[in-house]
Amino acid sequence: MICIVCGKEFIPRNRGGMPQKVCSSECKKIRIRELNKINYQRKIEQKKDYNKLYQTKKRVRKQMPKSTSKSLTELQKQAQSRGLSYGQYVAMTEGSRPDGV
Repeated sequence: MICIVCGKEFIPRNRGGMPQKVCSSECKKIRIRELNKINYQRKIEQKKDYNKLYQTKKRVRKQMPKSTSKSLTELQKQAQSRGLSYGQYVAMTEGSRPDGV
């Protein structure tokens, strides 16, 4: 087998598990450093993507109009005046909407 760090040919140890890819402990240390750099860059990219997504969501929320619907307490009072529970009242009023939502 050929070492993926230095390119030397070596005989891998057969201990089971993952196949050996490097020839020595020095090459192993170099490989770990390389992988750490790659993983660090990935983490930075993921953080940038997350921040970009978060900023977009934040901007969209600011652009959304404020809710003009009735407050929960108003709906609760209306339900009580009709002798219904809040859930029954909401189900009844949503069922009578023309858009079906």
